[in-house]
Amino acid sequence: MKLVRNTIAVAALAFASSAAFAGPSPQTRDFEVSITLENDCEITFNNINHGTVTTLASNNDAASAGDNITCSFADTYSIALNVGTGGGTYGTRTLANGVNTLNFNVYSDAAHTTVWGDGSAGAPALVGTSTGGGTPNALTVYSRVLGGQTGKPEGTYSSTITATATF
Repeated sequence: MKLVRNTIAVAALAFASSAAFAGPSPQTRDFEVSITLENDCEITFNNINHGTVTTLASNNDAASAGDNITCSFADTYSIALNVGTGGGTYGTRTLANGVNTLNFNVYSDAAHTTVWGDGSAGAPALVGTSTGGGTPNALTVYSRVLGGQTGKPEGTYSSTITATATF
């Protein structure tokens, strides 16, 4: 009885394995090889310090250093900046020290003519093309604390701005 079961099992195995190769010679089959490439970008932004001043009679300008976007592939990106934690609008952001505020803004150009925002309220996000290959693409944030702000109490005024990159 054991011999009959083994013979049936071997015959069934031979039939099942030969079904995959049925047909005349030569046999051809197609198969697919694939890979999905996904761009990965990282943004780096450093703090901007306007220093210590005794008067705001004129504009106080500062710029960031070492900011960049680094992507694995060459691709178009957009970097949006929110208005910050100090409040205000894209027209005039504010630095806060408790309830006290100073007007300032951030720009995407050294001439301080293009407010850097999120694409709303006339403040465009920064759009560019990364070089890819893990090579950093330099970015600069230009900041200006507006002059002529008098009667403000001393102290440190600040705002935290969130940058969001899409690619």
